[in-house]
Amino acid sequence: RGTNTSSPTEDGGGDEQRWWVDTPELGQGGLGVQLRETVEAWNAHSVRLQRECRDISREVLDDMSVPEQFMRTLPEHARDVFRGEFDDIIRELSGNPQFTVQRYLSKKGMWDETGAQRLTSALEKAQLVWKTRLLEENGDKRRRVWNFSKVDRAKTMHLMRTKADAAVRALRRAFPFMVHTELDEARIRFNTDIGKAGLESFGRALESRSARIKQRVEQLLREDERVRRRLS
Repeated sequence: RGTNTSSPTEDGGGDEQRWWVDTPELGQGGLGVQLRETVEAWNAHSVRLQRECRDISREVLDDMSVPEQFMRTLPEHARDVFRGEFDDIIRELSGNPQFTVQRYLSKKGMWDETGAQRLTSALEKAQLVWKTRLLEENGDKRRRVWNFSKVDRAKTMHLMRTKADAAVRALRRAFPFMVHTELDEARIRFNTDIGKAGLESFGRALESRSARIKQRVEQLLREDERVRRRLS
């Protein structure tokens, strides 16, 4: 590693704000073909490692129960979860058979990690609201038999919950490294299972370390690209 002698414009890789981190200094010929191939293989491996660590944390989080403290913060109706930037999504979930979450966010100019995290957080809360409402509807069998409006409403909630679950899964596949949702944070905060807490925090620590390795390897590749451009 050497001293950072490049300007933010030259570096162009997103590390210009990390001025305290040394950037690589390469010789006049750069990495060379063989070493560059090796470094690119390291980069691919670091991406896989980061994803595997995130998968560990995700699996543990999904296995944690939903805290009662979080459930008490939820509104009675799911529409209240989506007020604001997502106030049209209930109509999309219930009435648009061609709904896809990517198309929905893209139309709003929010198909990015931040938009995905905000929508995922809202969808997770709405799913819990719908689940609670469905349990209440199913618990009153006598009224459910003759009240057809309640039956229709239950079917609609079940449909929206199914679509919301598919949307959350699609968002997590597209943006596997999005920050924690409100439900994730509540599960971490109120979890009382020491084993799960340890495994989740260990996976999160490994993910952070692998992400930093990936950033440093990419920085080396960018420096090599800059050297090669100067030679061409």
